[in-house]
Amino acid sequence: MHKILVVDDEPIVLDSIRFIIDRYLPNTCLVEGAFLGSEAIEKSETFKPDLIFMDIRMPGLDGMEAIREIRSRHKDMIFVIITAYDHFNYAREALQLNVLDYLVKPILKERVLEVLTKAFGLLEEKLQAVRRTVAMKEKFTKLSVHLENEFLYSLLLGNQVASDLVFYEETFAMNLKRGYLFLLQLGADNDKGNDPVEVSIHRHALFHAFRLSLKSRISCLVGGATLNRIVAFIPVSEGTDEYALRNRAIELAEAVKSELKAAGPLSYMIGIGRAYSLSDFLKGVEEAERAVQSGALQGQQGEEIYHISDTLPFLKTAAYYPIQKERLLIERVMLGDSPGVQELYKELFDKGQTTQEMTGYKQRLSEFAVVLTRTLSYQGLFESEREEQLFTSLKHDDPHLIYNEFGSRLAAITQKLKKIQQEKMAKASLRIVQYMEKNYSSELKLDEAAKMMNMSYHYFSKFFKQSTGQTFTDYLAGIRIQQAQKQLLTSRNSVKEIGSFVGYKDPNYFSKIFKKLTGLTPSEYRELSGGGNDAP
Repeated sequence: MHKILVVDDEPIVLDSIRFIIDRYLPNTCLVEGAFLGSEAIEKSETFKPDLIFMDIRMPGLDGMEAIREIRSRHKDMIFVIITAYDHFNYAREALQLNVLDYLVKPILKERVLEVLTKAFGLLEEKLQAVRRTVAMKEKFTKLSVHLENEFLYSLLLGNQVASDLVFYEETFAMNLKRGYLFLLQLGADNDKGNDPVEVSIHRHALFHAFRLSLKSRISCLVGGATLNRIVAFIPVSEGTDEYALRNRAIELAEAVKSELKAAGPLSYMIGIGRAYSLSDFLKGVEEAERAVQSGALQGQQGEEIYHISDTLPFLKTAAYYPIQKERLLIERVMLGDSPGVQELYKELFDKGQTTQEMTGYKQRLSEFAVVLTRTLSYQGLFESEREEQLFTSLKHDDPHLIYNEFGSRLAAITQKLKKIQQEKMAKASLRIVQYMEKNYSSELKLDEAAKMMNMSYHYFSKFFKQSTGQTFTDYLAGIRIQQAQKQLLTSRNSVKEIGSFVGYKDPNYFSKIFKKLTGLTPSEYRELSGGGNDAP
């Protein structure tokens, strides 16, 4: 319902406009009146009208001054001025104040209804604009949560986001080049003897409270919950003192902790890492994880917040090894991804090692070789040669020679794995093609073939096209039409019978496919090729 304020020192004007509205627009408006400009200013604050009918000439503060004063406080207020003929010049001046329209005394019903229709249309446009703005904000809020997950998940997988960093910084209105990690980890004792559904509800409540509490205190990004943990990235400026930052981080965690008590009875720990640039994001993750692990081992009563610099105070920052990237490197080797292996190997091991670091350098490569060869053995690969392939290069004393030779052997293993994968794909492709050539006359379906190959429907479709250069349907049609061509040349069966024999129950569809692939109908092909005549 719209609110209308009528400002005129003549009561009959208020009565007239109120009567017209009640008669022709019932139950659509609340109408109040004011007789002075000062009273209009006051009611614009208390009544908060959507539309004001304002007389230009009144005792004391006139309508023009009242409009200016109200407009200074409410820029979107809609005004309609009321004037007499002899005051029309004032009306023209009022129009410059962005009033919607004017009424001339004596007031006519048609003009009032015309002006109200115009005003209600404008109010509806403004309302729709507000609704669109609110809807856009709601959509952005949902999208923002998704983008936060996308950003942090990408970093957790070891992928760099440098090319998209400007987009994310503008979207979140944050400088994301440097920051530290909060890791909230649920306690292992929560599942003991408790109802799994109840634990799940409490877990959701705890993570939700963690997100809201953290975001209400500081600009940060909070990822989605993964099993029993959730990660938050708190951006910081370059050059921030590490000791001061540690204390602020712990104070922040304590403030969040005080609000998590109301979220339920689940036990948890918060691990905090040091601040790193985005390129070393995984180092911060590892530190937060180690802080939690160290805190759990220490088992200090009542403690739930652990900073890496307090749990392992004598361990240097550089001592941490990016285990996630090592796992990614092994994954790239297993996939036969040579460019990916080369990039990650260089990032992990090409650090310009000196002879003083030789023992540690060899140890790192040796540990990596053990993990990789164990992974290979689980896959049944390189049982006899896997150790020789990698460990021989560690006999040298020159770190650059070790790096190059170890990298060459790693590249050779990657290439061999890629060849094995290609050979397996070729065998799988041959197997399915042979099956199709043998069973072309039956009702073959892509999902059945995918199931036979133990592949998903979508992956098998891509795999088949990559292997043969054709879709499953097109390749099957080719086999069937080749067989139909043979039948048309060597048998006296009808076109319908031959179509049914090769797998097409509908003779019209068979003819359509045949002509599409050969340029001729089955009958034209038989006639031009001198094959047997169709049976009657």
